[in-house]
Amino acid sequence: MNNKFQGKGSGRGQGRGFGRGFGRQVGLENAYCPRKRRLCPKEEGHLSDLCIGQKALVKGVHNDNLALRRRLLDMGITKGVVVEVKKMAPMGDPVDIKLRGYELCLRKRDLRNIDIEVLE
Repeated sequence: MNNKFQGKGSGRGQGRGFGRGFGRQVGLENAYCPRKRRLCPKEEGHLSDLCIGQKALVKGVHNDNLALRRRLLDMGITKGVVVEVKKMAPMGDPVDIKLRGYELCLRKRDLRNIDIEVLE
């Protein structure tokens, strides 16, 4: 039986729906970009300025709330670590970032306190 919705694989879940990388294939990596343009490599800014798929090097964490600063440091957001923006909520808040082998979800207002330099 030929089913036009079935893709290459006939296994369960294969060839139907939106798989990994679909957003990049159809150009959705800029869909939830907080800025009108992506930051270029070697540009500096805040972690909240990155678009989905961009990687950056953390330059520093500054925050008036010492408890929050300490918690961010305990979760691994330290100077010199590489972070990547994986997902954003439809309204842009919260943001899911990947660092040190795990994913972390943070509010946009907390990301504004993290200085970065764009790698990709």
